[in-house]
Amino acid sequence: MDLRTDYLTILQASKRYGWARSSVNRWCREGWLPAVRVGERWLIRAADAATCTPPPRGPQGKKRKRTRTA
Repeated sequence: MDLRTDYLTILQASKRYGWARSSVNRWCREGWLPAVRVGERWLIRAADAATCTPPPRGPQGKKRKRTRTA
């Protein structure tokens, strides 16, 4: 196992596949993209990133309504 060739960071995966860095981070957190947390970094197997199909997008252009708490 060679960490330099077998695994990608979020930044490397986002640059290689043209994904937004924040999206890759969210996919790792939510389990859409298999990854291992090492300290404060996510490591993604290059083979998993190559076969990953990004999750469907939600409705675009709609802002979330904020609720106020008393």
